[in-house]
Amino acid sequence: RLPLPVLLPLASHFIATLRKPDVVETVISALDVGSTETKPLITLCRQHALYGALVHVYTKGPGRNFLAPLEFMMQQLAVPTLPAQERARLATFILSFVTGALKSGRGALGTEEEVAARRSSMLSYLLEPPDAAPIRSLLAADPRATFQFLTAAFADLPEGKGSSRQTMLASLVRMVVPMGGLAASELCVGDVAAVLGL
Repeated sequence: RLPLPVLLPLASHFIATLRKPDVVETVISALDVGSTETKPLITLCRQHALYGALVHVYTKGPGRNFLAPLEFMMQQLAVPTLPAQERARLATFILSFVTGALKSGRGALGTEEEVAARRSSMLSYLLEPPDAAPIRSLLAADPRATFQFLTAAFADLPEGKGSSRQTMLASLVRMVVPMGGLAASELCVGDVAAVLGL
């Protein structure tokens, strides 16, 4: 195991000179970061868009933070100059990350209580800000994958007036209806119906 003062310049060399960010991401993703100073690794991952490694450092490091990498990746998704192909790839990665983070039962990342708290904070972040901007960005980048994620996310929420499910569905309707052409497409109408359980 290389100490950080050696690993960080070596990683920068692999990225800048050898153009091998995937190698650096693989190495960082294999590190045991539970007792490591993570700030330099987080900085490196952010600078070079090493999203898989960033998720690893945040979620396996001290504090097991799932919301911070989501927030950062959503900020990157909102950058207007991000190429369309990279935007779609990042959206797919974000949805995969959140789906895994919210998984309960066998293979869950933590206790039922931890997953429930994580579900609440992550879905609130995605759906409740003004105009539901985060989930709108995901819908714009990859509508089908986003609705598949929402269908799975809503499936485990309790039903009934005043429930989390009702709150989330109300947010979804407020978000989708103003999206014009996207909401009018057959894909989205069918997928909204699936999320609503119709």
